[in-house]
Amino acid sequence: MKQRYKIGFTTQHSESIRPGVNKNFLKFITFFDNFYVNKDVSLHNYGFLSENSMIIMGAPEDFLDEIELSNLRKYVEAGGSLFVLTKKYGDYKLGTNISGIFPFIRTRNDIVIDDRFRSPERKRPTIWINEPNFLKFKGEVIYDGGCTFEVETTPDMLIYPHFQYFSNNVSHLEERRHPILVYKRIGKGSVLYWGARWTFSDEMFNEKDNSRFLRRIIELLIGNGPYERNVSERMSRIQRHRLLHGFPMPEASEKLKSSLARALNEIDFDSKKPLALGVIPHPICVPMRRGCGYCPFPHEDGGISLMEQSINGIIHEIEFLIEYYSNILERKISSIYFGGGTANITHPQMFRTLVESIRDNLNVEKHTEITLEGAPLFFTTNRKLLEILRDVFPDSDLRISMGVQTFDREILYMAGRQFMNAPSSVEKAVSIARKLDFRVSADFLFNLPRRKTFGSIKKDLNLAMKLEIEHICWYNLVVEKGMGTEWSKDMDVLNSLPTQEEALNNWLTLYASLSDGGYEPITVTDFRLKNSDSGYYRYEEDLRNPDKVDWLGLGSYAITLISDRSFSKAIKLMNPDGLEQYLGRQRNYGPAWNRKFRYSLDDLKLFWITRKIKGTKISVKEYHSLFGTEIFEDYHQEIHSLLSKGLIESNNKYIKLTPEGFFYADTIAGHMAWMRVNELKARSSEGKVIKIRNDSRNHWMG
Repeated sequence: MKQRYKIGFTTQHSESIRPGVNKNFLKFITFFDNFYVNKDVSLHNYGFLSENSMIIMGAPEDFLDEIELSNLRKYVEAGGSLFVLTKKYGDYKLGTNISGIFPFIRTRNDIVIDDRFRSPERKRPTIWINEPNFLKFKGEVIYDGGCTFEVETTPDMLIYPHFQYFSNNVSHLEERRHPILVYKRIGKGSVLYWGARWTFSDEMFNEKDNSRFLRRIIELLIGNGPYERNVSERMSRIQRHRLLHGFPMPEASEKLKSSLARALNEIDFDSKKPLALGVIPHPICVPMRRGCGYCPFPHEDGGISLMEQSINGIIHEIEFLIEYYSNILERKISSIYFGGGTANITHPQMFRTLVESIRDNLNVEKHTEITLEGAPLFFTTNRKLLEILRDVFPDSDLRISMGVQTFDREILYMAGRQFMNAPSSVEKAVSIARKLDFRVSADFLFNLPRRKTFGSIKKDLNLAMKLEIEHICWYNLVVEKGMGTEWSKDMDVLNSLPTQEEALNNWLTLYASLSDGGYEPITVTDFRLKNSDSGYYRYEEDLRNPDKVDWLGLGSYAITLISDRSFSKAIKLMNPDGLEQYLGRQRNYGPAWNRKFRYSLDDLKLFWITRKIKGTKISVKEYHSLFGTEIFEDYHQEIHSLLSKGLIESNNKYIKLTPEGFFYADTIAGHMAWMRVNELKARSSEGKVIKIRNDSRNHWMG
């Protein structure tokens, strides 16, 4: 049976668009990086031809013989899709016979647009395509010239002759007689001709909506097959729940040059919009085993001196913001989260210096929520930090966030946390926090090694409920060969992990047990006691509402994201990964930011969607209010394929994650962003030869 996601390129007719040959179309080729690609399809071999869902003929300049023409007709009629790109002059002057494939489409040798018809106000002509039947595509496509077609029109044919740019320079073209785009269903398959191949050249790919237009063409030709395959492939991978960045992952960012240090100046932000503040006092951890055995998050070794350098660096970062962005620091701070390595091992005096600097220079109001993250043991041995927070912020809503992970002593020993996470330390930490009027949140892991059944998870849940922990976070353990953690190098550990099916079943049982135990979900990982305000936290709420709250990050590894007043564009700024790099960046340039990502409206849609996926549901009305379009039109293929897998359910008000969708939240977020990431990767590939991979993995999202 034909694989619905395989795409083939013809290469034997002097095509100007073919993998690994013409450097003018690297972006176009890279766009297909996440499909299965046949890089050299012979039209003489029908068996090989029929394996592909789509055949791309990239502007051939040689004659097709009768066998090739016959095979192409047979291929399309049997259910294949053919995408033919052509160029100036058409068959007559190029000496080709593309018109011979289907006689009702005849290429002409005139030029649709040339220098005589260019608008003096714009370098390149534009075609507006606003036709609702073209997959709801509404946008501007810019191109340089091309051939036209004479078409014998039929009711099932889509053609677009609308060259509407500033004037009627091309009014000599008869309506519905000389289209630049022709699409027609033939038998069980379809064919699409585009008469201006240069639209998708490297020079043009980033212009206006050219790359988005290409995506719609692919969807029109091969439908939902690749989307369904992409969901299945993502579901087969380990689910990381790495949704902190939302869209896109850091790999999509570009380096920030020193001359662009004041990058926030390009955003007309709303001074009334509050900030969520994320602070990484230092990236230092002190487990018995490096990285706690399982931990995939960045961490570094170090002592008091390194800790002091880190905190001094954050204070310098605040001073820089005061000098250049004092208007940002005047904004209300909605919530503060001290996290990172093990934040609660910070030296008390250094911690006081840090929090007093934040209090004195940022707009921390009476009920700003403040959280300190760390290991249970240090909330007892280093309880001074809690006293400092209560002293410096006497009226704030304070909480601790503990990385408990499990009460299983064998697993704690394997992880090197037998002392930091001892059950007695957890109990003492909860008691101390409540005496100082701190709320309590605890993180747990499920699907641990040698614990394939639900029994061990149930023991952890019962103990957590016995301690009356009002806010519990449950994370799927992320361990796989090659990821670099200690457990990922241990084959005994890897072989003792639950299968994906067992892991999912454990999650579904846990979800039901939490509900029976009086907990309700507030994110895909966070649960609170029902009807308990003490189990509902503002920092998580802030991160799920990027249209209402911006982010400000301080310290190495930190993230800042500021959007404009209309939430139509934004910029993400990232600090260096590594304390040495962070401090060096400050010494050399002043600000710490070393990477950025500029969000267009399309990117902001996905960023907002991925944050809402973290919060388990998407409001259809809110999406329309923010962006002016309908989510079911913008992402109809993505939503349809997720519905078919049972990961979401929808009505005219919400798109909601199912309990199974909670487990596969990475898959949902990555899949929604999949095709946009293809566009971004293609755009960023300028000057690089990208090797086509025969898989659909995507390291920019999910």
